[in-house]
Amino acid sequence: MPNAQDRPVVLVTGASGDIGLATARVAAGMGWRIFGTSLGVTDGLAQIVGTDGLALAADLTDPEATRDLVEKGFAHFGRLDGLVNCAGASSVARFHEQDTESWQTFLDINLSSAFYVTRAFIDICLTQPPSPRSIVLISSLAAISGGANPAYGAGKGGVCTLTYNIAQTYGAHGLRANAVAPGVIDTQMVRQAFPGEKFEQLERAVSARTPAGRLGRPEDVAELCGFLLSDRSSFITGTVTNVSGGFELVPPIGMNLK
Repeated sequence: MPNAQDRPVVLVTGASGDIGLATARVAAGMGWRIFGTSLGVTDGLAQIVGTDGLALAADLTDPEATRDLVEKGFAHFGRLDGLVNCAGASSVARFHEQDTESWQTFLDINLSSAFYVTRAFIDICLTQPPSPRSIVLISSLAAISGGANPAYGAGKGGVCTLTYNIAQTYGAHGLRANAVAPGVIDTQMVRQAFPGEKFEQLERAVSARTPAGRLGRPEDVAELCGFLLSDRSSFITGTVTNVSGGFELVPPIGMNLK
């Protein structure tokens, strides 16, 4: 059994949310120590973090608070080996209904926060000798479909661009960067955006057009994040991988012709 100090450390943002919590659980099962952050630290996150990890509340839309958070984590562990950006938020709004305030809010949460925390993480990495480290950013199929909220889709498209830039720029320092693009996942965020009967309607509609025949689960996304953190994906960087059950696929031409 390796000493605690020899075990790698991953920073998971949005770690009290469904996908973040599932990702922290997967990483912990792989032997990683968990540095979890969210707006509030839940009992579930505290349990996964345990005595070997660290859980801190933080507002990642504040660049100075974000840098302070990452530096505290590095000081606590003496190392940071991975980052999974799970923090995000959305709602339903058509383009002309997106007011200026909500536009900025969703860009701040979904794009700017990912930039701030990843920049702070990379700044620390660059003070250390080159070493294999992995960054995983959560994008969305909304990056190519537009999504139910234009600010959310725009922000998640920006996350893909960040991923490509990081992978191109820092590979020589041992850093890999990949994005994961979930489809419709059964999370509290989605259930809040589609409350009550609307969620049931959404589930029926999505399941009917998805080859896998169901909504995604947080664990579906988390397992890919765990793989991308690990050495098993050491030759994978600069990718965006859908976790959608095939929702985005167009039925083959002629399938429904008589």
